[in-house]
Amino acid sequence: MNYQKGFFFLMAVAFLIGSILTLAPKFNNVKAASASVFTNFITASGGKLYDGDQEFRFCSVNIPFVDMTEDGEGGTWKKLTPWEQEDLVKTAKQMGAQVIRRYALSTRQPGKTYEAHVQGPCQFSEVAFQAFDQFLAYCNQYGIRVIVPFVDQYNYNWVGGISCYEAFRGIAQDDGYNFVTNAQIRDDFKATINYVLNRTNTITGVKYKDDKAIMAWETGNELWCENKNYSWVPDIAAYIKSIDQNHLLIDGDMEPSVNTIILQNPNYGKDIDIMSNHFYKWSNGHSNLVASIRDDMQHVRGKKPYIVGEYGLTNATDIHNLLDTCVSEGVSGVMIWSLRGHREAGGFWQHREGTYPGDGVDYWAYHWPGFPINDNYWETTIIQDIYQHAYSIRGLTAPPIPIPEPPVLHPISNPTQAINWKGSVGATLYDVQRSTDGSAWSTVGSNVTDMYKDYSYPPNFKDPSATGSGYYYRVIAKNPSGSSAPSNIVVWGTVTGPTPTLGPTPTPGPTVTPTPTPRPTATPTATPIPTPAGYLIDNFEGYGGSNSNLQAAYVRNSDGNSVTVTLDTANKSQGAYGMKYNYTIGSPDFAGVIRSLGHASFYGATGIQLWLKPDGSGRRLTIQCKESSANGSEPWEAYYTLSGTTAVTIQLPFSSFVRPSWYSGGNGIMELGDISEYSIYVNRGSGGTGSSSLYFDYITLYPTGSGTPTPTPNPTTTLTPTPGPTATPTPGPTPAPGGAFGNNHAGNAGWYTISQNGTGHITACRFLAPADMTVTRMNIYLSGDNGNIKLAIYSDNNGNIGSFLMGTMEKTSTNWNWNTFSLTAPLTVTGGNYYWLAVWSARGYNVAYDAGGTQATKQVAYTGTWPSSITGYNSLTNKLSVYAD
Repeated sequence: MNYQKGFFFLMAVAFLIGSILTLAPKFNNVKAASASVFTNFITASGGKLYDGDQEFRFCSVNIPFVDMTEDGEGGTWKKLTPWEQEDLVKTAKQMGAQVIRRYALSTRQPGKTYEAHVQGPCQFSEVAFQAFDQFLAYCNQYGIRVIVPFVDQYNYNWVGGISCYEAFRGIAQDDGYNFVTNAQIRDDFKATINYVLNRTNTITGVKYKDDKAIMAWETGNELWCENKNYSWVPDIAAYIKSIDQNHLLIDGDMEPSVNTIILQNPNYGKDIDIMSNHFYKWSNGHSNLVASIRDDMQHVRGKKPYIVGEYGLTNATDIHNLLDTCVSEGVSGVMIWSLRGHREAGGFWQHREGTYPGDGVDYWAYHWPGFPINDNYWETTIIQDIYQHAYSIRGLTAPPIPIPEPPVLHPISNPTQAINWKGSVGATLYDVQRSTDGSAWSTVGSNVTDMYKDYSYPPNFKDPSATGSGYYYRVIAKNPSGSSAPSNIVVWGTVTGPTPTLGPTPTPGPTVTPTPTPRPTATPTATPIPTPAGYLIDNFEGYGGSNSNLQAAYVRNSDGNSVTVTLDTANKSQGAYGMKYNYTIGSPDFAGVIRSLGHASFYGATGIQLWLKPDGSGRRLTIQCKESSANGSEPWEAYYTLSGTTAVTIQLPFSSFVRPSWYSGGNGIMELGDISEYSIYVNRGSGGTGSSSLYFDYITLYPTGSGTPTPTPNPTTTLTPTPGPTATPTPGPTPAPGGAFGNNHAGNAGWYTISQNGTGHITACRFLAPADMTVTRMNIYLSGDNGNIKLAIYSDNNGNIGSFLMGTMEKTSTNWNWNTFSLTAPLTVTGGNYYWLAVWSARGYNVAYDAGGTQATKQVAYTGTWPSSITGYNSLTNKLSVYAD
């Protein structure tokens, strides 16, 4: 991945561990060669890859960092823990990935001291390579193969690259001309290759050149420099083959088309086994991804195997079409950019890719098995599409995702501040349970997500109701296939009662994945399911064919009449299943089901689209979306009259959603950035009492500017809200708002600059606290910069800024995202009162904001002490993206 393709990347590298620089490290404690699940090296013949006598094809992911990560807390380089590495391998295994591609081996940049693999000419970091040893050991254990590029083309503050080799020798850095022409530098690069191929793994005792977990070496990542000297490829390829005859070699070039010289000149390309290319719509002449792949295959077919080494950072439809093309065209392998795994401390590693020309979407790394909070860049749809193709490329049908293993709960120092656990591969949500005696358990956190797009890596969960002197805690992992056994039990504080059984501790070992069922050859291939252009709310394919799994996701509102949902194979728009909705209208005169979404972002979409087969009852269908508790759990509804019995695809624009008459709270603004649940209700409307059935399928968002919805064989109806009878569904008690106040939406009105002249400014916005609560931190959405910055909370004095109440710790640099600042002490605020949330800096930080609201700004020289009060400020009508929780 070329980070010049993106506009944003982390540039902080501050991992300071003593380097061990040596040409030939002495392995005094190397283990005897350990067993591997692999029998064969991967081979190539006739334009195809083979595992033994079976053709080998894969649909998978790039995992850039398998030993070190650039995305540690505060933007530091960090060595992944063995648990994090095993999690990555288990994730790839569960995805059906077979092969992953790591990013290029890192090369130390001038003036840096972090643990790059290559520290200098013939100098290598034992710390970095031992981390890679560990990863390869897990790959051998679980059966995942790795593609390893030797060097990166690019030389910015990331992993270093070819210009670092030039810098080592004091030679001008010129994007690679000297790298491929200078004899000394070429010898230095060969020394790296020699070291890597002959290295003995300190965990397994196997030399890298003999390790079957390595599928192939790659000359480098996107080495367009190789075309500056046509002797380089055959020379380097021959050198690699002179040491390692076991492994295949990939040409690391990236051009608009594959390197045809390799294909046409037997002497030039005889030691290159695999051709590869990278595809991004906004670069290198690949605006039509499908056409580019087909063009490459015309050159390559029957001559050498071909893989799509990178692609992505585009919408779900583009990716679905690309994957289908790879399967149908005979591409040997295809790997999306890119995936990150769990953090051992809790949650997932995050990485922001940036915004790219043409669509304005803010792309982040993907995470398995997909999370609604990331669906502004279609994560759930895309990652599940890759899962399906990981099996279809092999002629298999994807099995259901396994039930998660039990998570591992970390020790708890203060449950009101942080409860963290090691996440379970394939888990989508968690239940946090508490007990006073170790035997009777209550759920204090239901459907908790461990996915947050936040480089400060917030806690998985807080238990504000933990007011006793001590408790037992445990966690259960969940996904559509079921729930795990409980985690280990952690005791906090002083407890009474017998010591409970601590529960299972996961034993290291391969993840048990159901054996995929081969597709019957006599069955015609089904038409591929089109991936929607927007966020897929549900296509009812992810429940393993289980009605109990579906009913666990769609919970009946017990205040309404009876309703039962089941999977249906006859009435659907596409795929294997739709949902049958059996309901009764009487007393009460509504029925409904609720599905939790965690923290889904609907931002950037026009509305909700769904396939519906109505019952002609004249009753009213209500689709309800509810904001998170941070926004007061404000509900919004759109309506459709159930006339006719012909299936239709309907669109409910968000402009048609209204607050129901029974709700009077909230701020009257539909906050699309944080939707916690959606519900499907039926009202009596103009119909009568009785029981009936509806059928639903493919519930999605449709994007802004979408003139035509996803094609279906049924007519499309665009709706406007229709006033129905007053029998509006009552969705049960509204959860008490609390836990946060302010604006937790990453504003779309623009950026407000705090300080423009370096002297310091205080900027504050006025917000209502919806309930009594104790807050411990403040959060603000910034464009990312360096310089002193801190936040504070002030009281309100009749619409003016009142007195200083509490400030936060200071930071000197921020991320382009939500940034969290801890208060110096907890602060209790009173529900129904206004407060001012303030930010102070002398640096020109940019804060996202929405239109509307009350903002104050004043030039105040930046010091270590907040003013006790603020007067004489200028007033604006903005609502900064800042909140306290």
